Amino acid sequence: MVGGYSSNEVLVSLIKRGLSNILHILRPTKPSLAIMEGAVIFGMNPYIIMERKAKYTIGMSFRDYWKESIHSKMGKKIYNSKTGKYQCQKCFSKFITINQVLKLNDIISHSYHMIGKRKCNLKFYKTKKSNPIFTFEEGIELIGECELDAGKDYISYEEREIVVNLKFGGTFIDVNAIHLKSGKNISTKFNFT
Repeated sequence: MVGGYSSNEVLVSLIKRGLSNILHILRPTKPSLAIMEGAVIFGMNPYIIMERKAKYTIGMSFRDYWKESIHSKMGKKIYNSKTGKYQCQKCFSKFITINQVLKLNDIISHSYHMIGKRKCNLKFYKTKKSNPIFTFEEGIELIGECELDAGKDYISYEEREIVVNLKFGGTFIDVNAIHLKSGKNISTKFNFT
């Protein structure tokens, strides 16, 4: 037995009676202290937990090249005159998948092409789905956003490459985005929920 309910003698006696064929039922002697002690130990030394399983799939909104078989059901086709190809907006770019094992301070990086001539707004989402396609699907929730400003009035299409890094800490995600040409970067932090 685990948690505060294991100190409820009525519940313990009902479980013992209902599971009488089990030889021994284990329960902590001070269940309410176990949670508090764990929190204190983690607070004193966050490196005591070196890995965790992701509770959600986490990703970012981006424009993907149009794939008829994937995007035609719900996506909006947008023509990119710079590349001469069609794109689909509000696609889900996955950084981690639900139940993926993350080691403390793991960094996952993805490269993107800025849509704007100078700025881009980065929006991050979470979901219980393993393989979402769009950020507007049911069950997908915005967890944070930040804006990267490259600092020039105009950046040519070829100079709009950015790298987004997500660093997974004990209870938070550090986000760092860098515009490669100018070296400008932003960083922010999102809490795990």
